[in-house]
Amino acid sequence: MKFRRITIEDIRSIAEDLKFSADEQYLERMTDYARMFSDDLSALEPGAFATAGQGSDRRAWSLPVEDHNALGAWAATIDLQENSTGPLSGKTIALKDNIFVAGVPMTNGTAFLSDFVPEFDATVVSRVLKAGGRIVGKATCEYLCVSGGSVTSATGFVRNPHDPAYSAGGSSSGCGALVANGDVDMAIGCDQAGSIRIPASLNGIVGLKPTFGLVPYTGILGMESSIDHAGPMTRTVEDNARLLGVVAGYDEFDGRQKAVEVGDYTSGLESSIRGLRIGVLKEGMDHPDADPRILERVRDALRRLEGAGAVVRDVSVPEHRLAVAVWAGLYFDGIRLSLEWGGINANNRGLSSGKYNEMFQHWGARVADFPENAKMVVILAEYMKRFGGYFYGRAQNLAHSIRRAYDDALSGIDVLALPTTTTPSVKLPGSGAPMDLDTTMQQIGGYMWNTAQFNVSGHPALSVPCKATSNMPTGLMLVGRYFDESTLYRVASKHEELCAAVE
Repeated sequence: MKFRRITIEDIRSIAEDLKFSADEQYLERMTDYARMFSDDLSALEPGAFATAGQGSDRRAWSLPVEDHNALGAWAATIDLQENSTGPLSGKTIALKDNIFVAGVPMTNGTAFLSDFVPEFDATVVSRVLKAGGRIVGKATCEYLCVSGGSVTSATGFVRNPHDPAYSAGGSSSGCGALVANGDVDMAIGCDQAGSIRIPASLNGIVGLKPTFGLVPYTGILGMESSIDHAGPMTRTVEDNARLLGVVAGYDEFDGRQKAVEVGDYTSGLESSIRGLRIGVLKEGMDHPDADPRILERVRDALRRLEGAGAVVRDVSVPEHRLAVAVWAGLYFDGIRLSLEWGGINANNRGLSSGKYNEMFQHWGARVADFPENAKMVVILAEYMKRFGGYFYGRAQNLAHSIRRAYDDALSGIDVLALPTTTTPSVKLPGSGAPMDLDTTMQQIGGYMWNTAQFNVSGHPALSVPCKATSNMPTGLMLVGRYFDESTLYRVASKHEELCAAVE
């Protein structure tokens, strides 16, 4: 984008908008001073000087072949591999289509961004390639990633491989479906309210929202930098731990990171869980809309873990219910600021894409084409302007209290346990059914009522498959202390072993 020098007409118009009067001489002097401070902005135009993240060549990619995309889960296919050795050697990986891959188009589930091509790789992409992973495609995601269902992507529904008539969940919908279907070994999804864990639960795979800041978010489209997370989605606990070990750690471009502690996530997978304390979160089990079959599957899994030597007892965190309201205070104002800033999170010392920023600024002309839930999000974001950031500030203050409440509970136990999703996957609308407001909102549903809390608190939360409910998967969610993903994997690995023993 080319910088345009400010004029006296600009100054006059802005003064009128701000409702202060000024004579012509004042406006002339103000224009001179404004130019003194702003003319140098022309140095920030593209090509003026080299910046970090520039210079990657265009890479080969293709749209998915329709015959090989029955689930609607592929956004694009690619084939990238830089090393033949490393911890991810032999593994195929898909990336949610809000993650930058230099030279490969990225739509974020929309139509109006279809021409955007990132100019640099996300940090997680660079780390996967360095570790020997083979990136084979971009996975479909929901429109602007604002859905917990799988019906809003501009390219159509994403279907659940266990039964294509049902939802795959979202917003990392394609990642969940591709991993569950065996199309890839691993995927990297993103999570602001449950968007890794919801599709993990509904597709019957393993999905981790890591500790806040553990996995760098550089080169990934965000909504609100204090709740943005990226993490691994896999079929097995071991693969999940292996992928986390590759992508976790300090990144100079991610200003959200603070005292990051990276563990050895695979070494303790076979350790005994005898004596390990699991707290069953009361407020996570008694949601009024919870499906009793899901609750029984979770209780059954916990009985098995208790039989393996874990100490299981009930715990209460009353703030669990308040945390969803805190999430809303962060989310909608965060969306508002992102829309105003052209898709860039303010107060974040990371890399950003000028190309994306320039293209995203035209979103307002396309709102009529947005899916109904995205329109609702935009309306609420615009509504929050009336409060001048008051509720965002309140939510940020309360987020510290929410974190302390979970920390207090975890001081007496090792892991919290609760259902990932309290309702099962819903049946998708029939072919040609109108996606009106009611239908869309029913599809995105109440999947996030146990997940969004941990985006607020930042605690690591891992969804592992439970037995099927009415032939569709569901998930057990394990929540741990900051940077203690290793304990979550230890419990999850034992759960996986116990499930395999009875199948």
